[in-house]
Amino acid sequence: MNHPMEDFRAFLKDELERRASKNPSYSLRAFARDLGLTNSHLSMTLSGRKRISVDTAEQIAGRLNLETDAAEYLVLMAQRQFNGPSAIRQLVDKRMLELRSVVVYPFVPPMADAS
Repeated sequence: MNHPMEDFRAFLKDELERRASKNPSYSLRAFARDLGLTNSHLSMTLSGRKRISVDTAEQIAGRLNLETDAAEYLVLMAQRQFNGPSAIRQLVDKRMLELRSVVVYPFVPPMADAS
């Protein structure tokens, strides 16, 4: 199944739910730690009060051990949240569409240990 998400927040929420389903004691605090974010930064991001920068998206991709195409897709999702020129937005959308044919959802490797 190709990755259905285009929203960075939806991806993060889905990944948190996936981890919590495998480990019921896995918390938002543990997820923030695993992503290298503060609890408040992650909480505000998930609630829509804060955006993820491209640099932070790259950090998260690294922390999740994403393969190159999946990492690029994650960064593109972060870029989509900024209102830049429509030409840039079209390029981002085009590249995301191209990557959907090779990026499989969920694109996060299985967890070694979600504590």
